Formats: sequence, C-alpha cells, structure tokens
Amino acid sequence: MTADLEMYFPALQQSVIIPQHQIQWIIRPQKYCHVRDSQALVRAALAAPNPYGLELTNVVRRKEVERRRTVIVIDDVTRPTPVRLILPELLSQLSSAGVSLDDIILLVATGSHAPVAEPQLVGRIGADVFAAVNVVQHKSRETKDLVKVGSIGDGMPLVLNQYYMEADIKIALGNVVPHVNVGWGGGCKAIVPGISGQETIDHLHFTAAKHVPRFLGQLDNPIRREVEEAALTTSLDYIVNTVVDFSGNLVSVHAGHPLAAHKQAVEVARTLMCPQVKGTCDIVVVDAYPMDQDFWQASKALTTATRLVKPGGKIVLLARCPEGIGTGHDDLMQIARYTPAEMDMLVEKGDIMPTAEVAVAREVAQDREKAEILICSRGLTREMVKSLGLSKISSLSAALSSSAFSRSTIGIMFRGGEIAPVVVE
Repeated sequence: MTADLEMYFPALQQSVIIPQHQIQWIIRPQKYCHVRDSQALVRAALAAPNPYGLELTNVVRRKEVERRRTVIVIDDVTRPTPVRLILPELLSQLSSAGVSLDDIILLVATGSHAPVAEPQLVGRIGADVFAAVNVVQHKSRETKDLVKVGSIGDGMPLVLNQYYMEADIKIALGNVVPHVNVGWGGGCKAIVPGISGQETIDHLHFTAAKHVPRFLGQLDNPIRREVEEAALTTSLDYIVNTVVDFSGNLVSVHAGHPLAAHKQAVEVARTLMCPQVKGTCDIVVVDAYPMDQDFWQASKALTTATRLVKPGGKIVLLARCPEGIGTGHDDLMQIARYTPAEMDMLVEKGDIMPTAEVAVAREVAQDREKAEILICSRGLTREMVKSLGLSKISSLSAALSSSAFSRSTIGIMFRGGEIAPVVVE
C-alpha cells in the first residue's frame, strides 16, 4: 500500500494528507544560493560601466538643465522589490552626479491599488530616505495629477502621472517575476500601468484579457510592446530591476537601459520561476500565498493553474484573502457571472465599460470555461465566491477524500502567482 504524503500549505496555515499515488507532480519554490553581500551587489550594478551601455552618471550629465528634476518610480507593498536596499545607494550616486535631494521625488506606482499607509511606506523605503526626499503616491483617478499624452499601439489612451511627465530624469525600480498580462513584471511596467491614469489601466487590462492563451512568461508579446512603447516615448531613462528568490533573498540586480537591463533580469528569473512539469493533471491544487491578500491578487495563481489542468478538470485555489475581493474591486462580483462572450457583447453595446475589473472577471470566466474551480479561503465568504461563478469548499482534506477526486491525477503548485510553469509531454 502506497503511503500518503503530508504537506503544509501556507495559505491554509495547516498540513493536509495527500494520497501519494495520485500525485503526478509537485512544484515547490526552487532554492537558490543567494549573495552574501546584497549591498555590494546593488553598488556594483549602479557603478559605471555596466554591460547595458547606459551609466547612471551619463544619464544625469546629458540632461542640460539647471535643476535636473528627478522622479524615481518605486512599486508598492504588493511587490517584493528590495526598495529599502536600493534607494540609499541610488540617491548617493545621484547626489554625486549633481542631483540635489530637494529635486528628487519618489513616486509610488500604485496602479489601481489602494494607497499605502504611511507606516508601511516608511518601512518600505526607510525612515532616513522618507525624511530626505519628497514621497508622492500615484492616484490613477485623480485627474488633476494626470497628463494626457496621446495614444499608442492599437489606440491605447496614454495618461500618465504629472510628476513623471515634468521630470528631467526618469528612473524606475522594479522586481522581475512572471506576469499574466505582460509576460514579465518589472521594466517599463512601472510606468504602464504603475503610474497611469485609470483609462490607460483599464484599456491595458481588457486588451490583455482577450488574448488566449495568456502571455505568462513570454517576454515578446503585443501587450509588452505597448507598455515599452509608452515608457520609451515618454523618456524613461534608466531602470534598476531585481530578481529575488522565494524567501525574499536578493539574487541579482540589473541596472541600465529600460529594455536591455530588463531582458537580462528575465533571463535570470527564468531559471528560478519557470519549472518544467510533465503533462497536465485532472486536478491542480494551487497555493496562492503570498500573493493572496485579496482575490484580485490571488486570481493570478488561478490563471497559472489553468495552464496545467486538463479540460474539464478541477482547480482548487487556496488563498487567505483577508481583504476579501480587493479594495475598490467590488464590481468584480457583479460581472464575473457572465461568460467571456457575454462580457464582450455588453462592452460593445456600452452596457458596461471595459475596466480592469471587467478584465479580471473575463479572465476568471475563461478559467471557469476550462475547469471547475473550487476555492478554500478564510477571507472570502460563500456569497463572494458564488458571485464569481465558483464554488467554496471548507476543507481541502474533505475535497481530496471525496469520490470525485479519488481516481484523479493531482498536481500541486506552491506560490502560484509568482511562477510560469512549462508543460512538457
């Protein structure tokens, strides 16, 4: 008789017994021998020369203006970028190149997320830096702080933060992980959707949602090209991108040209975040931790799992979701019951707007068409889950022991919102 396997699931904060003979594969976070001196790694990446042909000092010196107003775009607390580690060295080098701290704005790229509470923000960037420079949080719906730039690509309206548009020197920080809509996070994504107006964010999300299959882990794709066009058209000068492992340890730092440095970061990230799995499964159990503060974030893990499940199979999403559906995203529950085709028709008729909420609802509906989706979550009520067209279960153990699961192959995936598995037959 084959022994069962006891596995701990972070999203459930408990261990569950899995019938070992049913397990086809398990995707766990890969271990990486991280660097011992992270500060030295940051310093080396920022020091001239670098392999991307663009040094920070040259970026500053070629700006033939008196004040050199500088915006540094940083991501919010939903991302693992080691901002606190990077900023002191970055500010030091900017100061050495002649940029006054009084002329520097840290612009928090919230996208459509809620603003970051000040204590969290201070913890993220450090008290000394917070006191030394002006810190501004982007607000995607605050029209007085936005500039209409024009349109790009297939007609995407480009609306960006005014502080960014008025800056002489534009720098963006970010971390590189697989991303459902644009292939990979980091790079120019700090600008679009990071510091974009809501109409730009909505257009980007809805356009991406209509692409099947999705672009997860694919660097060259039409959505990414639009994002990069937007950033380069508005003169993003320089990026600092990191790769961190699943324990938050710094693996590599890449600084320089927005495209070249990002591409190098992606090559490193692939070795950690694109594991190969043998075949699809009848059932995929996906733990969304730590990208599971709300369903808005946890849905990324759901989309990843959809790539790995057989048509007509089942996905079991494990997610804490202490913030429910997500702050400001309650409209998702009103829309998700429709099919993708019905949503497209409603948008075409003008009955609903092609918002980011509609885009995520469409993604969930696409996932739902391929497989039955079950959710085990303390933070989502049964009514919330039902409104999404999904089913809530109270226990993973009970589900796995039911007759519907007993003869099925099972795949188990951890940190589902941060990886892009590759299926090999």
